[in-house]
Amino acid sequence: MKAWASRRIADTDHFQRSQSDRYFCLDSHWYFTTREGLIMDPYESRELAAHEIQVYIKFVSAANKTVLSLLKREKLTVPQITVRR
Repeated sequence: MKAWASRRIADTDHFQRSQSDRYFCLDSHWYFTTREGLIMDPYESRELAAHEIQVYIKFVSAANKTVLSLLKREKLTVPQITVRR
């Protein structure tokens, strides 16, 4: 099993969601959300967003506790709008 596919120790069942729920399209731009609640960039395609989420996961996997706490502190929420998945 790949490291990004395994459940992180800090996660609880109610935070689990499928990978496809992390992507959304708004005004022809694709975004992804993180477990930390961040909305990441506009991308030109879902495929590019999918690639960039793998880069982000590698970054978070290697990050120290200080960096992770900053990500959690900067937590944002996904806007309540109709989006294409």
